[in-house]
Amino acid sequence: MVYDYRLGFENNRSDWYKLKTAKENNNKFKALIFPDSQSNDYTEWESLAMNAWQNNQDSDFFINMGDLVDNGYDLVQWNGWFDGVEPMVNNIPVAPVQGNHETYTTDWQVAMPNVYLEMFKLPTNGNDKY
Repeated sequence: MVYDYRLGFENNRSDWYKLKTAKENNNKFKALIFPDSQSNDYTEWESLAMNAWQNNQDSDFFINMGDLVDNGYDLVQWNGWFDGVEPMVNNIPVAPVQGNHETYTTDWQVAMPNVYLEMFKLPTNGNDKY
């Protein structure tokens, strides 16, 4: 099945993109999995991510295994992260994993990862009982 979606907040909206879900009775998929991307300069992150994606255009989604940014409250770093994966994230979904660096405030104190939680509206992990 194919869904149309766009990203944004308030009056800022992206273009419309397509999201294809797995075909019925198909349990095969291909994912790109990246380690920490945290940095103050996301040039190498962009090079790594784009090279991997360009060589694996049939990937269904990508995972970033935590510490996406060095400081979770630094919007410049978030812009660098998103700029580095822009073509890829416009074509395949990202499954971000929160790391400890997403919890750092600009004065390096640990806090709720509010910026991360606003950037990625992820499904909950089910019933609190479990």
